[in-house]
Amino acid sequence: MATWDVRVVAGPDQDDALIAEIYAIKQATMSESPEPMDLLPLTQERAMRHIQDDQFRWLSILVRDNAGTLAGVADCSLLTGAHQLQCALRVLPPYRRRGVGRCLVSEAARIARAEGRPWLQGTTADHFGPATAFCEGLGAKAGLTIRNSRLDLHAVDAGTLHRWVDAAQQPSCSLVWLDNQTPDQWLPEVARVMRVMNTAPTGDLESTEVPWTEALVKSSEDYLAQVGLERWACYIRDNHTGHLVGVHDVLLWSRASFAVQNTAVAPSHRGRGLGKWLKAAMILRVRQERPQARWMFTLNAHANAGMLAINDQLGFAPVPPGMVAWQVRVERLRAYP
Repeated sequence: MATWDVRVVAGPDQDDALIAEIYAIKQATMSESPEPMDLLPLTQERAMRHIQDDQFRWLSILVRDNAGTLAGVADCSLLTGAHQLQCALRVLPPYRRRGVGRCLVSEAARIARAEGRPWLQGTTADHFGPATAFCEGLGAKAGLTIRNSRLDLHAVDAGTLHRWVDAAQQPSCSLVWLDNQTPDQWLPEVARVMRVMNTAPTGDLESTEVPWTEALVKSSEDYLAQVGLERWACYIRDNHTGHLVGVHDVLLWSRASFAVQNTAVAPSHRGRGLGKWLKAAMILRVRQERPQARWMFTLNAHANAGMLAINDQLGFAPVPPGMVAWQVRVERLRAYP
């Protein structure tokens, strides 16, 4: 029976050599997907792994063989105020079905118990049978299926975009752009509207709410700035109350692509075309200011029929792989492996 060396290293303690090892595993495992999204450059990966503050911590569980070769890694994120430990496991093909994954999960469960987090959550690609079998073997349950979609920005009908903007505009609402880091005077409203994201369908997943506060908004935006990712954000403001009631933001992922982060409209303001206004305004801006960009990517729960309907009308098309979100109670893993 193989023996493995298991270590836990916090993000700020990861040196360049270790980050390069982890990055190589990410490259190898992502290449197994039919149409993998581009990884961030290694320089940005290094910056990302060194960031940690009062709102967000993360660490990596490392499993090495007797020769010191890194066989698998689990990146675990710990968000302040959340009840789950998010865990992303990656095991190199030659080491699968040899207990590496079990070592990673066992250590993740230990960390979750120490942190007082009752749930372990993660995602798998829907096409990858071994990952599905592994999750089922843990006793984990598939809680949500997620569609991965891609939009050809050059193919979107400009007439449709302008009609959506014109149809939704009304004296009671206005569009507000707050790119990158939110000015302090807007932080309370941005935190309020970000909490609308917690109304999105979550299937059978437990404890998925993100505890959006002003501090978390600022922390997340500082995080993106330190990684070197530019963020564009547009909001719908209710001019009668002054509250923000809609949000849509994207990351400039590469020269050729944008990645959607969040899209939400407050329940009290749905059915008025505001979601279409946000999406159309963003695409029109992208086409004007970044004409070289070709693709926009987004992930949506299959249960989120309203958002998928808007995306389908724009021309977003499913691309493999889709994702499955899994969850398991940490207590269930007490005797594991």
